Amino acid sequence: MALLKGSKLKLSRAEQHLNTLTANIQEFVESNPYSLILHPDPYPPQYMLQAKINNTIPTEYGCIIGDFAHNVRSSLDLLVYQLSDLIAGDKARFKLQFPIFDHDADYHRYEKVYLNGVQHKYKKIIEKYQPYKQKVGFDDNPLKLLRHINDADKHRIIPVVGAIATLNYFIFDGTSGLPDFLKFGNGSSLRVSEGFNFGNGFTGTKINDGAITKDGAIVAKFTIPQAEKININPEMQFTIQFQESDPYVHGRSVIDTLMLIYSQVKDIIEEFEK
Repeated sequence: MALLKGSKLKLSRAEQHLNTLTANIQEFVESNPYSLILHPDPYPPQYMLQAKINNTIPTEYGCIIGDFAHNVRSSLDLLVYQLSDLIAGDKARFKLQFPIFDHDADYHRYEKVYLNGVQHKYKKIIEKYQPYKQKVGFDDNPLKLLRHINDADKHRIIPVVGAIATLNYFIFDGTSGLPDFLKFGNGSSLRVSEGFNFGNGFTGTKINDGAITKDGAIVAKFTIPQAEKININPEMQFTIQFQESDPYVHGRSVIDTLMLIYSQVKDIIEEFEK
């Protein structure tokens, strides 16, 4: 359908924003934004692993998310405008939009306005994607997520993105000081559990599951009898999440959420293109 060009252009623009954001986040993670420093606690062989935040995520990332959501939402609204048989100049055309509703009663209340002039066979496709049609995983419905992000960005707050880092692994540069049954080569990794015992008196426990919540946070405490003989580097796992934003998306992974939305809308447009 040639008339879908506008919708596809908007979706393509959204994809560019998504790619830019993904590249920016990867660059941020690789910039060593957080450091973990070993300090005596208060004296050896007792130690604590303390976080130092070197960089925070730029606030501009929220604007990119808003631009992504706007273009995805526009691609759906343009789709409905192009599907409608209303003649040019009809004032009812200005009320057309792609409906996104959590309840069937609300959908059918606004259907005649939002989908005025849209043929029944097209309405059936649009209704199929409504959040209220998704009985399992309702809270993860892509269109529902899109509505929350887009509405909040337009009317209330630019999405704020934050990094959550968690101590997950130790990377060993040598094995001196460790018991014989731990055979590590340089660069070997060992997953850190909540409480751990590496033998030879090297024990410890993670604090708050090893999560870095603020600058100076203590993420783990150790007993290391021969600290000078053990050369390890803690490795963190980063999760980039929505923070100060719409409560519905708070705590969700940014890239996973946007990818879910993009894939769903792409499927919708491709279904009409057939």
